[in-house]
Amino acid sequence: MESEEGNYIMTYTSYDGKIARLCLASSTDLVNWEKHGLLLGKAKNGKYKDLWSKSGAIVCKSEGDKLIASKVSGKYWMYWGDTDIFLATSENLIDWQPVEEEDGSIKKIFGPRKGYFDSDLVEPGPPAIITKDGIWMIYNSRNHTEWGDTLLPEGTYAAGQILFDLQNPEKVIARSEEYFF
Repeated sequence: MESEEGNYIMTYTSYDGKIARLCLASSTDLVNWEKHGLLLGKAKNGKYKDLWSKSGAIVCKSEGDKLIASKVSGKYWMYWGDTDIFLATSENLIDWQPVEEEDGSIKKIFGPRKGYFDSDLVEPGPPAIITKDGIWMIYNSRNHTEWGDTLLPEGTYAAGQILFDLQNPEKVIARSEEYFF
């Protein structure tokens, strides 16, 4: 995706053999990249630097053939995670702060559901897109036969869709009952 200034922004996962960590890089030409390190590394004085933090989907607008990172309520938003989905915000697309509960723990936005295709894990897919109906996101999931969709084999990965409120990106408006892929 691109920033409003035309720079490219990419989230990716680094793995040291023990902990997966969400990272961020930017580029002006898609050839040369500046790595900005751990996406949550500086947040809250390093509180989250060793947190398992995979897969990030920054909220954007579709403009022609481009996806442009876009602010909602004055800040950038990113859905992230790989068992549950969480949120982070940024003023500049480089420095991110996880959304927390009042007690200082990370706020879970949504997670797996018993009896469904997404019963074992959920993680963001491509960038989340602002639509007239809200913020639409495709997510990846895994099924667990004991408490998931009994018609799917154990460990089956499937894609779902979710819609968040545009005024409150923490609020789920709708979520697919069945996988579409």
